Amino acid sequence: MMRYAEDKVKTNGIDYYRLEENDRIGKNVYAARSARIGGEASIGDGTRIGEGACIGNGACIGDSARIGDGARVGSGAHIGNGTRIGEGACIGDEASIGDEVSIGNGAKIGSWAGIGDEGEIGDGAKIDGGVRIEEGARIGNGVRIRSGTEIGNRICIDVRIFCDSVQVDAGFLACMPDRWAG
Repeated sequence: MMRYAEDKVKTNGIDYYRLEENDRIGKNVYAARSARIGGEASIGDGTRIGEGACIGNGACIGDSARIGDGARVGSGAHIGNGTRIGEGACIGDEASIGDEVSIGNGAKIGSWAGIGDEGEIGDGAKIDGGVRIEEGARIGNGVRIRSGTEIGNRICIDVRIFCDSVQVDAGFLACMPDRWAG
């Protein structure tokens, strides 16, 4: 069951929500009035949830995370401690995002995708379902990573370096520019 954040109550100066039996909302959590939080969600201490953001049923958000305005976190998704999800970004059902990850504005992360700790996903990037991106990898603005791909530790794929449009498929890196970066 989805609830609007306006169902929250204030106790001792800290915002809490009217909890359902299995909900877990930490201390010093802030959610904008228009945010929606699904049933059985777990929201860590000090997390901030922006205007119009939606947290799916059973999602688990770590401590000190930041969920931007209009962002969506799918049902059963796991978001690590200190992770920042940009405005309008969309995290698919059952996706797993590590600690201290930065997801850019408008980025889309598919269901069952996994991103390791300290990763960075650029604005407007699209990561298809089932993709695995290991620790510390950086994916640039507008890059698309197709299903079945695995990106290793500390790998950097950046449209500014390679070309205007980068496509990464399982087993190889292809650069298909509309025009070469210069």
